[in-house]
Amino acid sequence: MKGHPIYSILSCLLGNRTRRWLLSLVAMAITLSIINGYLLYKSPRQTGTETTEQNGMGTESSHKSPTLWIYHDKDRPLHHVMTVFSRAGYALDGGPGGDWHILWSHKYPFKTLSPSLGASLRPHQRINHYPGTGCFVSKPSLASLPFSYIPKAFRLPQQAQQLREEVNVEFLMHSKDELEQIFMISGLHL
Repeated sequence: MKGHPIYSILSCLLGNRTRRWLLSLVAMAITLSIINGYLLYKSPRQTGTETTEQNGMGTESSHKSPTLWIYHDKDRPLHHVMTVFSRAGYALDGGPGGDWHILWSHKYPFKTLSPSLGASLRPHQRINHYPGTGCFVSKPSLASLPFSYIPKAFRLPQQAQQLREEVNVEFLMHSKDELEQIFMISGLHL
């Protein structure tokens, strides 16, 4: 090995400590590559005919696509969610009472869909909301909680009068044209 041209080049360029470190690094990389190849060879193949223990669906899985149930208002169709799940291989034909895999809802679904969801979900079914957390993700619900560190919020136009009574301060406003001009605004006109 000492007469090898690469060894002589390395010995000229690198000291003994650096050379040992570099050879250890190369040996470690080769060892990890061999272990990775062995683990990939021994891992189960993804064939689409997994048993119930592997996929958790309760029946032997066929080549049928997983289904998505999108629960939304007619004016908010959630096209971006449909596009992402379509690209991931989901069929967009899930619905109440069906054997869906994912329920995606813009609004908190547990109050309105509790009869459709049944007593419990099957092991393979997932929902994009956690039960009991709707007050933390809904801005109006969160803002109406009585905590001192959350600024007061009002639902308009229903609570416009309460907002008028609450707001009795002067505001500073910059001119759009010249940032050096500042105007005082008193009162709020709703």
